Amino acid sequence: MADFSRSGISIAGLRELVARCGSEGAAWRSEEVVNRVIRPATLSDGCAWIDLLPNEQRGTPNVVAVHAWSGSFRQLVEALAQTRPGEDESKLFVWLDMVACVLNETGEEVGPDPTLCCLSV
Repeated sequence: MADFSRSGISIAGLRELVARCGSEGAAWRSEEVVNRVIRPATLSDGCAWIDLLPNEQRGTPNVVAVHAWSGSFRQLVEALAQTRPGEDESKLFVWLDMVACVLNETGEEVGPDPTLCCLSV
């Protein structure tokens, strides 16, 4: 994802990703979401998760999130949803490295690696 103006995922899109993890993924860390859901889904296309989303779930980020991949993904999404209480979750877009960056450069499991993500602002 090189286009910053389309690199934000809506809170609604993040909630959909949480749902995609299913009941077993309720306690997953962000790193587990990357390795079990995002990376497998993007591997063949060599793209970022954001590139697979429908247009209504992508937009110019209102918020840039910095987070620990060792933390709960579900709690991260809930915290992000509280950044602007009362705002339409389909119109609040977050830049989040794990969805905006291509994370499948190698055949190994990935962790946060800032060298894999470049933005043109």
